[in-house]
Amino acid sequence: MINVTLSNDSACWENESELLRLRIAPRIESCSGELGTVTVDNLNVSQDSTCILSGTRVKGNIFAQGNTALSANGVLVEGNIHADQASQVEVHLRSSVGGNILVEFSGHALVDSTQIGGNLPAIDNWGSQTFTANSIAGNLQC
Repeated sequence: MINVTLSNDSACWENESELLRLRIAPRIESCSGELGTVTVDNLNVSQDSTCILSGTRVKGNIFAQGNTALSANGVLVEGNIHADQASQVEVHLRSSVGGNILVEFSGHALVDSTQIGGNLPAIDNWGSQTFTANSIAGNLQC
């Protein structure tokens, strides 16, 4: 007889002599438009699109790479936000990011009224950069 148990991030099955555990990879959702008060594992902003998040919870990371725009309003991100060559990145309105917000080789960047559990490095960006009224546990690097 085999018993199977499923949980949020793994599956277990056992027989009489052993217990095996298989890790299930978190899902990566794509965003091209608006997301409201939903929960996702990881989020990837689709190429050549804009992603607007309002009250969204991300259990992992947000990736905005290439010609993308991200606007995150009142979001909870348990991991990181990584923007690489994005045209625009905005994180504001009492958002919370458990890890880092990394903006590199990108255009306009705005981080305002956000709680950041890690660092805020802004590296080699070509657009305007505005960082105001944030609580940063680590370092601001620009």
